[in-house]
Amino acid sequence: MAIFDIRGTNAADLLVGTRVPNLIMGLGGGDTLIGDGDRVVADALGARVTGGRDVVRGGAGSDAILGDGRIVAGSDAPEARVIGAADVLRGESGADTLHGDGAVEVYASGTGVGVTGAADRISGDAGDDVIYGEGTARATAVTDLEILGARDWISGGAGNDLIHGEGVASAGIGGSLLIGGAADVILGGAGNDTVLGDGAVSSANYGDAELRGGDDLVDGGGGSDQIWGDGTVENGWSFPRLTGGADTLNGGEGDDFLGGDGTIRAGRVVGTLTGGDDRLSGGAGDDTLHGDGTSSIGGGSVLEGGDDWLSGGAGRDLLVGDGTALASPAGFHSAAATFTGGDDTLLGGAGADELRGDGWATGNYGAALLTGGDDRLVGGAGDDVLIGDGTVSGEGTSESYPNRVLEGGADVFVFGSADGRDRIEDFRAADGDRIELTGRLDWDDLDDDGDGVLDAGDTHVAITGGATVIELGAAAGGGSGELTVAGVTTLTEANFLFA
Repeated sequence: MAIFDIRGTNAADLLVGTRVPNLIMGLGGGDTLIGDGDRVVADALGARVTGGRDVVRGGAGSDAILGDGRIVAGSDAPEARVIGAADVLRGESGADTLHGDGAVEVYASGTGVGVTGAADRISGDAGDDVIYGEGTARATAVTDLEILGARDWISGGAGNDLIHGEGVASAGIGGSLLIGGAADVILGGAGNDTVLGDGAVSSANYGDAELRGGDDLVDGGGGSDQIWGDGTVENGWSFPRLTGGADTLNGGEGDDFLGGDGTIRAGRVVGTLTGGDDRLSGGAGDDTLHGDGTSSIGGGSVLEGGDDWLSGGAGRDLLVGDGTALASPAGFHSAAATFTGGDDTLLGGAGADELRGDGWATGNYGAALLTGGDDRLVGGAGDDVLIGDGTVSGEGTSESYPNRVLEGGADVFVFGSADGRDRIEDFRAADGDRIELTGRLDWDDLDDDGDGVLDAGDTHVAITGGATVIELGAAAGGGSGELTVAGVTTLTEANFLFA
């Protein structure tokens, strides 16, 4: 099949390819480069752009690049859709905006509006770039709008980039909005990047807004990055839903924020977040890792954490197995908002870290019920603070939110004799919590007076300030480890595991 070679000038060019494979090069200037078709119409009934397998290079200048096509409609637009092909896009120098497939804009309403993606290869290269793996779909009012993702490979390159694995779907009023994510590979590169593994869904009023995450691999690279495994869902007056994929996130160097799934913002209405089983690695730097995400929701909402694995790496890190949530007034829905933690594994690594197995919920004049997962917390080197379960707080009186209850999970706190001066803040034997000691330690090393409980009669134990302090290093015959168990003075062998 013939390949059409289309080249621009050093001015600001509009270059549009054909349905066959094209090689499009913008050269200099701020160009608009479209791989296959560009349709600006008054009535977009059945308007479609079907892409070919193109290679598009922006060259110098701040370019707008669409791998397949664009549809802009001034009135109702049933079935307006860009159908992508597997393209190769390079922004090269300049602050570029790249759509792997295309964009649809409808200034009225429509059904079946959206972008169907293909597996693209996209490189932002130099500059502060904005990248959409598939594209964008927007309408002022819509009954059915979607972006369907494919398995893209995306590299931001140098610069402070904003990357959406799939894209952005938004509408002013009503309808059904959906981003269906795929398993993307995203490399942030150098710079302080913001990455959403799938994308963002937003509806100003009424209707449904949903994001279904893919199983993405994201590496932030250098710089202080903000990475969400899936993305954001925002809906002012209806039912936002986020279903997370099983993502793998690596922060790399720098002080990074990693969220395994994403965030929903529902205001005072019902929202749902179901977390995926994610793997998060902070790498070097003082990082913040949330296994699932953050949410602002109303009464009756349901948030369920995934079974996540978090590793802080070097630096002073904060690890939260699940996430945080704000429950707004319950007047719009009488039921309590419920938060259920996953069974997470948290590894602090080097540095003075804070590990929280579940997270925290705030119920402002609304009921919030938090149930902890069965988590495993390993502080590692450094002076760490470990909190197995979550906390619930809020403003008002008990009559305002009478159902706000905290139920803990059966957590395991892991320590070695060579660890730092660590502290457990919320050990609860009644929940089934255990302390696991690794290395050359057994119960007799701790309870050397043989009375069956750790107390002041044991050589390497002190009871002070309502806490039990155990000199793990000394009990093992050498090492710097010391463990404080706050609020507990009657530890027995049943509270321990020895590995």
